[in-house]
Amino acid sequence: ERASDLTRIHFHTLAYHILATVDGHWGNQEAAVAAGARAAGAQACATDTIDASRVFLKAPLEFLTSQLEEPSKVSLDPDEPVVRWHRGGISFHFTPVLVCKDPVRTVGLGDAISAEGLLYSELYPH
Repeated sequence: ERASDLTRIHFHTLAYHILATVDGHWGNQEAAVAAGARAAGAQACATDTIDASRVFLKAPLEFLTSQLEEPSKVSLDPDEPVVRWHRGGISFHFTPVLVCKDPVRTVGLGDAISAEGLLYSELYPH
């Protein structure tokens, strides 16, 4: 019956990253989830910057935010690739990943993604 101490989850897949945070505990999450996705593409292709000819988009261009509760439809905008929505005191930040066509480095990729996301996160002390 005790409330959880968990306030942040960064889930990353090949196609997208999503960050869920309890409202009031974390800031700068748009930059954090974007940085993790950028790190994934750059590290996998072994480049400092993303080369558009070496990557592709695998994430869905539209999706529903829930299958159980009242969903909202989300559409990705290339000019603003991080999508945000709220549900029950939780903020969700979603961004697609530019997937490397011919990956060079994948060892440690998950650690790099998580570290990059945490680097940009701001923890609010309670």
